[in-house]
Amino acid sequence: LEAMSCATVPIALNCTSVPEVLGESGILVQDEDFHDGFEDAMLKLIENPDYRAELIKRCLERANLFSWSRAAKETMTAYCKATK
Repeated sequence: LEAMSCATVPIALNCTSVPEVLGESGILVQDEDFHDGFEDAMLKLIENPDYRAELIKRCLERANLFSWSRAAKETMTAYCKATK
């Protein structure tokens, strides 16, 4: 999220909660294809400025969906539901 909010396209492994956070605003690499996948993703961003610009736009939009205020509200809602 920090990278996305700084207009940096994340390239990350397709595991844990990363795909859920990135959505369509980053490049996911398969674990078994780690080295080649990262290399291919970096080259694609370098060689395709239109693609890079689109992902940067998506990054900034996606990062705005996450905030500490929203996290606090959703956590409080979950706790209140759990205690009823």
